[in-house]
Amino acid sequence: MKSLFVKIYIYLGMIIVNLNAQSPVLVKDLNPGTASGIDQWVYKGIFFQGKYFTPANNGIDGLELFVLENDQLSLFKDIQIGSKGSSPQNFFVYHNKLYFTASDTLDGHEVWCTDGTPEGTQRLTSLAPKTDYSNPKGFIIGGDDKLYFSCLGKLYKSDGTSQGTSEVIGISGVELGENAEASPRATAFESGLAVLINHYREKAVWLVNENAEVKRIYSIQPNSEYYLLGLVNINNGLLFGFHNSMNKNNIGLYFYSAVEDTVRNIAPTIELYRIEKLDDRLAIVKAYNEYYITDGTANQTIAILKNAENTLVQGEPLNIVKCGSNWIFASHDIFGGSKVSITDGTVAGTKVAFNHNNFLSPMLQGGDYVFYITGYTNNFVAEISYYDCKKATTKLVYKASSGSVNAPTYTPLFLLKDKYYFIGNIGKGREIYSINTGVIISNNDLGAPSVINLKQIADRTYKLEGDAKEYTISLFNINGQIMLRKKVISEETFELGSELFGLFIMNISNGDVQSNIKLALN
Repeated sequence: MKSLFVKIYIYLGMIIVNLNAQSPVLVKDLNPGTASGIDQWVYKGIFFQGKYFTPANNGIDGLELFVLENDQLSLFKDIQIGSKGSSPQNFFVYHNKLYFTASDTLDGHEVWCTDGTPEGTQRLTSLAPKTDYSNPKGFIIGGDDKLYFSCLGKLYKSDGTSQGTSEVIGISGVELGENAEASPRATAFESGLAVLINHYREKAVWLVNENAEVKRIYSIQPNSEYYLLGLVNINNGLLFGFHNSMNKNNIGLYFYSAVEDTVRNIAPTIELYRIEKLDDRLAIVKAYNEYYITDGTANQTIAILKNAENTLVQGEPLNIVKCGSNWIFASHDIFGGSKVSITDGTVAGTKVAFNHNNFLSPMLQGGDYVFYITGYTNNFVAEISYYDCKKATTKLVYKASSGSVNAPTYTPLFLLKDKYYFIGNIGKGREIYSINTGVIISNNDLGAPSVINLKQIADRTYKLEGDAKEYTISLFNINGQIMLRKKVISEETFELGSELFGLFIMNISNGDVQSNIKLALN
């Protein structure tokens, strides 16, 4: 009888485990059968007004603009009538509107915008009418609160309207957005924009001010053997790199000081591959087999992780996200394994968080958790897991049942409340799936753009309201000179001194989100 009791107990325990196991849920079989509803290359979407806008294909209208709301995926607007599809992509939110690029039957690939309604969706530009090769991309907000983007080697500046969109004269060979070097090619800087150009006719860094006047601050002789890469704004300056694939001449990490109006090589021995901004003070740099943290000075350019030789996929940025008050980043070795490290920006504060014998997908951060997929290529068993930033532990959420070459391929999309959304190829082509994570990530839509509100409490007394606990405010005068920079705690009042008088642009940033506000101080 005792033996029978033990067997029943074990059997019941197995049932309980199986009942509690999480499995992916298909949001919608958009393109029925084995055809794919989500494209392999054009699939990145964005949250806007609490909804997820994404390119998708229902098998009838081609690749068009769809919207996901309350786990209901539906066609938002059929921009190019017929089965060809408009291929919407390059999504960006600016001044409470969603901007993207798409192709219709009249004007080819152009800039479009929507107020969140199908009837309020319209084409913004006609830069290369009746062609399919214009390809505008790389939307970014400058320090003058204008929207910049590139198209056919030209730089454009816009206030969000057709009438307020024009070419920036005096600069060419511009290509913003995703690129092979996978590092930023433009950044908001002072009262305008800084742009990095890698063109066969020119390799240079340019500044554009609020009046669309341009200034070249650095250039090298064009050559296919080397190129400039990365452009980030830290400590009132610009950080970028020089990569030479043939020899070590002129390689290194360069910093432009706006105060001194000079460019200097702060790390002439570093062979650069990637640069990413961490916050307003620091950037992380991936060299050949080391990771560096820098503040733009030679003394504070420090190797935080050595012997980190790893493979980098062309066009893939560094896999790094926030983890509490730290940053967590992943590197891959030549054998397909992953080392995931966590850092506070110092050597002493950098350590290995965990290792895995498979590649990691791009990580997604939500609250105190960092989610990732391992074995996400189709040759390994796919696993969805998360790292708990407070407990410094990992936990498996789901493991696919097959590890054969026909195993499903997973691509991460976003986190929402207690669910992880991803693209899965699970016998129905590429479609959107979700899985319950078992933890509450946030009560809000994590993918939705954070809102930063500046409230005036009294004369020269203000208060910031936003999702972050702390922000950095930078005040620029009409000449683009920085007049003030300080840390501000959300929901706490701060004052602007009487010595500040006139018109200013206030840049508000927490490293992930930024906003520019025009301010008049009398």
